[in-house]
Amino acid sequence: MENENEQQPVQEQPVKKEHHALIATLTAVLSVVLAVIIFLVMWYWADTYPDMDDFKQSVSIPGLDEGATPAGIEVFSPTTGTYSGTEYCFIAANMKDGSSRIYVTTSAGEYCGYVTLSLDGEPFEEGINGIALDNYTMWVASGTTIYVDHSSTNNSVINDIITKALENEEHLNPSAAEESDGEDGVEEPNADYTDEVATVADEPTASDVVEDIDGVIVDGEDVEAEDGTEDGQSSDDEDEEEYEFQSVEFTGSFDANCNADFIFFYYGSSNNYLYIGETRASNDSTRKAVTANGDTNYGLLYEYQENNSATYGLYNLSNSYDKDGNSVTVPKINRIFSIPANITGMARTDYGTTNEIALVQDNGYVSSTLSVYDFSSSGVTKSSGRSTYASLFGSNFSYAGVYQTAGTSFTDSLYVYPVDSASLDYTYTIPALANDLAHSNNTYGNDSIYVLFRSAASGSKALVRQATKNVYTLKIREA
Repeated sequence: MENENEQQPVQEQPVKKEHHALIATLTAVLSVVLAVIIFLVMWYWADTYPDMDDFKQSVSIPGLDEGATPAGIEVFSPTTGTYSGTEYCFIAANMKDGSSRIYVTTSAGEYCGYVTLSLDGEPFEEGINGIALDNYTMWVASGTTIYVDHSSTNNSVINDIITKALENEEHLNPSAAEESDGEDGVEEPNADYTDEVATVADEPTASDVVEDIDGVIVDGEDVEAEDGTEDGQSSDDEDEEEYEFQSVEFTGSFDANCNADFIFFYYGSSNNYLYIGETRASNDSTRKAVTANGDTNYGLLYEYQENNSATYGLYNLSNSYDKDGNSVTVPKINRIFSIPANITGMARTDYGTTNEIALVQDNGYVSSTLSVYDFSSSGVTKSSGRSTYASLFGSNFSYAGVYQTAGTSFTDSLYVYPVDSASLDYTYTIPALANDLAHSNNTYGNDSIYVLFRSAASGSKALVRQATKNVYTLKIREA
């Protein structure tokens, strides 16, 4: 008989399968979390743009703390009048309430103020995509329309904008207008580019304490002033004439014959030109064109020649009519250019022996590309590289809603010139959401390009690597 007291071996309990599954799940979750952390660190802090070493920091983009989304930039120096001899930056922006503004600063950084826009005596709320100025005319791109403020008097339009901006600023900030020393519009003028990490904590909060003439606002609530009136309200308001905020009134408009996504005025040594361009994605085949060099372009850029004495400040078509046979004034397109996908702004320059065109390409929330092309007769504009509009798109160009005779559309056998790698001089990789360019022949004593960004606008800054709050300038070099 076996010994009943003999100790039996203890059998180990198997580890439950559920424990293995839990460990595997936790490991997978932790791996994902770690990957996200590494991605965010690389996305926000490890990104650099070496090409920005060639750029200089310029004016701060105004209006960002008021909800402005930058839409376009122009740089211009009045040649006559009170403001002659000073270079100004005009930055067009769209506001959250649907209105649009033109902010004015000097290129040295002194903030002047802003004006609103109006059409037929009413606030303009169609949204704007860009602004261009010359001595006699302001052109504003909006949708498929170009809105115009034109005068026959030299510099009256640009001087009017500056004057009204200064008057508005004096009304909004009387003490600041008196004490302005020209330093509040720019941080470190012409400083080198520095990385600006995007944050979402730049907006003022309700707990901010704001001093006012008659009282204070604490935690977002009005506090009664010593004289018994509420904050911001003078005891003799009823005796004061209400200030009429100054706006710029459009005098006319014309059809852009495209989506007017950006606009640029070229001030040349002999002739001056206005350029109106469209932004098209690479999946939009509406204006798709394969160039002789094998590149594929998707958008079009239209060139008009300036004529100060003509309606809209441009040369017009002859014998053009609407559908009812009434004579109409329509700006005449001089040339058309085929451009790459996602172009959001342009500038044309001519320094020294160079004649170049710069295009900025929006690559989304990662980066932008600034490309400079040879615009001379041996580059973009050489006759051997052009094609007729009809050969590319099946028929002659037709002006929208314009007729030569009753029932016959006004068509033109225009040439299309490709902007492609065959004429490319050099490129720069720059921060995300660059959305317009301007040109100055005063900064640095020679050609420079101003680059405007919209990445610091409230709807974008949390999504980009760097919220760029300043305009930057690039000194053009000879290829």
